[in-house]
Amino acid sequence: VQKSPFAFFHGNLDFSKFARGKFGVDPCEASPSGLYGQIMLTALFGLMIRQKREVEMIIAIDGPAGSGKTTISRLLARKLNISYLDTGATYRVLTLKALRENIDLDDYEKVKTLAETLDIRMEKNKVYLDGEEVSEEIRVPLIDKNISKIAANPMARKVLVNIQRKMAEGGDFVAEGRDVTTVVFPGAKFKFYMDAFYFERVKRRHKELKEKEVNISLEELTEQIRKRDDSDFTRKNSPLKKAADAVYVDTTNLTLEQVVDKLLSYIEIGDRLKDD
Repeated sequence: VQKSPFAFFHGNLDFSKFARGKFGVDPCEASPSGLYGQIMLTALFGLMIRQKREVEMIIAIDGPAGSGKTTISRLLARKLNISYLDTGATYRVLTLKALRENIDLDDYEKVKTLAETLDIRMEKNKVYLDGEEVSEEIRVPLIDKNISKIAANPMARKVLVNIQRKMAEGGDFVAEGRDVTTVVFPGAKFKFYMDAFYFERVKRRHKELKEKEVNISLEELTEQIRKRDDSDFTRKNSPLKKAADAVYVDTTNLTLEQVVDKLLSYIEIGDRLKDD
């Protein structure tokens, strides 16, 4: 029996599954001269382009609390009509679940085991834990106060990074966090590091919490963000830092629209340089 020239596609599970589901034909049994063979060659080309585009169209944004990266990332994703991924939400969800289950946050092994069973979903800027929407609950001071212990757990981080990468499969994303440009997506097509003066960041965060009717004094929040910064910048595993090839953006005196326009200009220039 002559072996189909398409047999070498057998190792590509994505393509095999796609071909069987779409055309009802196993790629290993298709003839390149037949109609199915021609269709599958076209489909394979499309699959290869899509996989290439997925890697190229990750726009990664890092930065400390209050730098504006979350709001800017959402606006940028909307402008570009691509998806948005908040990697920090995975740490917040894990912190919430650990607190709910009274797990010692300093017990690295137990927290890592909990991370492995984490049922998290993000959809239309909403975050779900075990099917329950927790978008607001993960952004209260209690989570802010405890998240550093989760973020400092190297075993939990490894599990969460895998979850984040899996979430970004199958499409183009603006992904933001604290190690997105350096660890999660080091090969991202565009990288930005957003920052702002310390007290401007505190003021922004305080305003955000007040709008959500969360009561916390400016003094307490200032200390909370100071501790979070210290933990983020000095932790041994995946510290917050500007990637060598990331564009530094100071948002202190810029409006949201001005920051988005600045990022879009860099993206447009980058695309032109690539085309040239």
